[in-house]
Amino acid sequence: MFVDQAVRSGALVAEERRQASVLLLLSEFLVPSLRLVLEEGERVQAILTHLQTHVLVPYWRNAPLRRTAHGGAFMKLMERLVRVPSATRLWRKDAWEMFLDASFFPLGRFSTPRTYANIVQVACAADRDRMADLLARMAPSQTAALFTSSRESEAESRCALLKRVSFVLLGGQVDEYVKLLPIISEKIVELLRIGLIWTLEETLRCLSVMLIKFSHKHLVSQWPIVLTELVRH
Repeated sequence: MFVDQAVRSGALVAEERRQASVLLLLSEFLVPSLRLVLEEGERVQAILTHLQTHVLVPYWRNAPLRRTAHGGAFMKLMERLVRVPSATRLWRKDAWEMFLDASFFPLGRFSTPRTYANIVQVACAADRDRMADLLARMAPSQTAALFTSSRESEAESRCALLKRVSFVLLGGQVDEYVKLLPIISEKIVELLRIGLIWTLEETLRCLSVMLIKFSHKHLVSQWPIVLTELVRH
């Protein structure tokens, strides 16, 4: 029995290494070559479609798989793909759905937050309404105000969304989302007023990102409102 388990374990490790090797080959050789043959539209389209069906979609939809060693190799492949504008439409929808999924965090030790942030940022840049939609999802529910359990559950969901707002900000340029700054501040104040420990932690995390990603001149008008709520805690 132990021998059989060892054999299966060894076969699994070998398969993981094989998959990681294939992904690294794709990222090191196939993706860079796409730029050299972009004029051959049909051929490139066929390659990208095959890549989407058999590589991208299975990884985006499998969080445990993304956290393995060959999941790290997949992220290297994505790092290359984000530099190919014609390939963006193939992965951005699945990447954004993955980003909104509850299993997105934690990211895993084989991929850096910066890699994920870059991917999410490209997906956002392809659809400028995505950040606004993310903030709109944080609207408080009337039902949750009536029941404690619903209120806490909703607060947890809104904190998860704020965490994603922070992540998008982190991947963007300074002042890139300045038009949405008043709405972001409003959402932070709403969460602070709930008065739960995890809402305080998440709002402080977002405020620290805002200090990095917004110019001082834009933050000045927002601080009195936010600080008033912080002092109450």
